[in-house]
Amino acid sequence: MTLPMLSPALFFVIVISIIGSFQVFDQALIMTNGGPGTRTTTLVMYIYRTGFENYDQGYAAAQSLVLFAFIVLITATQFFFQRRLVHYDN
Repeated sequence: MTLPMLSPALFFVIVISIIGSFQVFDQALIMTNGGPGTRTTTLVMYIYRTGFENYDQGYAAAQSLVLFAFIVLITATQFFFQRRLVHYDN
C-alpha cells in the first residue's frame, strides 16, 4: 500500500469531511445554543435562526445558496488538485 494507491479513498474522505464540517448544526444547538454570545454559532445555525426565528425566509434562502456555492467551489477546487494526485492505471 502506497499513498498513490490510497489517494482516491483519501480524496473521498477529505471531500466528505469538509462538506460535513460546513453542515454542523445539532451539536452546537444542543450543547451551547450558539453561546456564549455568538461564539459557537455555525453558518447553518445562523441560516436557521434567520429563516425560522427572525421569519426572514428570503434572506435565509439566499444564505443557503451562498453556502451551497461555497461548498461547490471548495469541492471543484479539490477535484482540480486531485487530478495531479490520483492516477488510475488499468
